[in-house]
Amino acid sequence: MHGILALESILIDMSDSIFSAKVFETLSEADYAALPYLSASTIRAALKYSHEQTAAIFAKSSFDDPHALGRWIHRLLLENLDVEPEHLPDCPQHLYPMLREAQKALNQNEMVKQIILKSKKEVTLVWKDPLSECCAKARLDMLHPEGIWDLKCIRGGFEVTSFDKKIKRMAWSIQAWWYQRAVSKVMGQQLPVGFMVLDTLNWSFRTQLLSQQELEKASNQARESMRKLKRWNII
Repeated sequence: MHGILALESILIDMSDSIFSAKVFETLSEADYAALPYLSASTIRAALKYSHEQTAAIFAKSSFDDPHALGRWIHRLLLENLDVEPEHLPDCPQHLYPMLREAQKALNQNEMVKQIILKSKKEVTLVWKDPLSECCAKARLDMLHPEGIWDLKCIRGGFEVTSFDKKIKRMAWSIQAWWYQRAVSKVMGQQLPVGFMVLDTLNWSFRTQLLSQQELEKASNQARESMRKLKRWNII
């Protein structure tokens, strides 16, 4: 019930003539997806897809495949850290062994585990973005006092060189830049941002911060994308 109430309160705040940025720590992923505001997904999409495909992503009201391993790893490690996979509601049984491997990998990396334990998880930020001139949203995997972290699950390509290629191909640096921008605009903090990478082939973790140069490049790409979104009347 609180998810529905939170969603209604966001929509009311957003329609006020005096706009107030907000932080929500209990908004469900479904309610977040239903918010009709600009997100990193739409900004990234405009660089790769057509007008029609991007508009569909902007209007999307639900998350992807409910059986996807990455989604369940997020749910387990970020929201149910001390829960056995068998006790996760609605979790597909065939994912249990892999989720146990994810838990084992986390328990073997104390630094990564402490980042998760000391972070606020699945935090939603909403604000009126002066660059895009529209309402904006971001959902952070981990908001740590000393940085913003996004959990990425990949199968192979774990080493830095291969992962950097995937960052470029998936435009993940734009996502990281958007998260950093969200925290800056809503909370007035300029925090470093990076990825917590879990290799689901060898079951090991590492972390990787983005450089200022990478973020500046992502900023330029995002600005180009937002100009395109305005031309398409999506925002």
